[in-house]
Amino acid sequence: MVAVFSGRSLGDPEFSQEQLLYCRVGIGFHLQILPGGSVRGVHRPNQYCWVKLFSIRPGLVAIRGLRSGLFLCMSREGRA
Repeated sequence: MVAVFSGRSLGDPEFSQEQLLYCRVGIGFHLQILPGGSVRGVHRPNQYCWVKLFSIRPGLVAIRGLRSGLFLCMSREGRA
């Protein structure tokens, strides 16, 4: 799926989407954002795997765990 965002503001319900993020590296896993702030991968999706993607501006999105309410952040080195 390819999504094109028009630069609407964070939280605009018209430009947000709930989904699972899956990584096919190795044996594959679903990303989960836990209430304590941990980010992990699991083989079978659970309630903490559902995330919402928001358009911040063209080329920039935010990822928020639906159940935990926490945002996924990355360091300059690319670590979650």
